[in-house]
Amino acid sequence: MKTNARVLAALAGALLVVGIAACGGDDADADDDAETETEGAASSESAPEVDEAATTAAPSPEEQAIAAYEAGWVAEFEALNPPNPQHPALGEAFTGQAAQSIIDIVLETQNAGQYYVGSMETNPEVVSVTGSSVLLKDCTVEDSTTYDAVTDAVVEAGPYPPRSREVEVVNQDGTWRVSVIRTLEEPCTPG
Repeated sequence: MKTNARVLAALAGALLVVGIAACGGDDADADDDAETETEGAASSESAPEVDEAATTAAPSPEEQAIAAYEAGWVAEFEALNPPNPQHPALGEAFTGQAAQSIIDIVLETQNAGQYYVGSMETNPEVVSVTGSSVLLKDCTVEDSTTYDAVTDAVVEAGPYPPRSREVEVVNQDGTWRVSVIRTLEEPCTPG
């Protein structure tokens, strides 16, 4: 009995929809709708098919190196709040001398009983590409605040003056990582 009631209710609903459609609008509206549907069908049939995979080129080594470099700064700030020298993002973003330098900064911050919150504005330019290595030059502006980990009091706040940097990014087994960051003495202007 319940099934019959459901079937009857569904049938009544369908008849109501058909009745409303038959009463609403005039033939001109139906003609306009038919033309719109025909135009839409024609335009979709005549549009050439685009293979998105074929038109989307893989990022160049330079683009991948810059992305890895910028991700490195994000990883550093993640590892500094709270300070964690074993933060997984560090191993993903850094290798070699750069990894050791960043870990040392995180350890110093941890030992000082502090933490950082901030970001780094980057302006990297490709200097050279050699095999699986990309050399970048950058003029960075750090905007960070150092806090006391116990009291949350501000210890030091930025933004800081621009710093000129030379950065080497290497491809290790298909993953681009920052291997060297040198802070240079020469002045720079972010651009």
